[in-house]
Amino acid sequence: MTNTKWLNTRGVDEENLVQSLPKDLRRDIKRHLCLTLVRRVPLFANMDERLLDALCERLKPSLYTKGTCIVKEGDPVNEMLFIIRGRLERVTTYYRWWKKWLFQQRSSDGS
Repeated sequence: MTNTKWLNTRGVDEENLVQSLPKDLRRDIKRHLCLTLVRRVPLFANMDERLLDALCERLKPSLYTKGTCIVKEGDPVNEMLFIIRGRLERVTTYYRWWKKWLFQQRSSDGS
């Protein structure tokens, strides 16, 4: 995972770099980087500017490698994820049941 992060950031620890800046500059940078993304969410599109600022300040970048399980079905969710780059696969109990049933149907048909 560390190697993947290094490749994506080209060795620059962006979070640490931003944390070393003065608070008002940190806020401005995060707002600039995040505001468009946050406003694309219908719930936040017409939200008050102060609340949008607070949201942008609290966003933290995360990096997940292929095949990583981010949230398991039934687990409590205490964060919101914005997928900026890559693909996300959603697998539910119903989906697994359906795939198993479909496989059994195909097997019994001789397909």
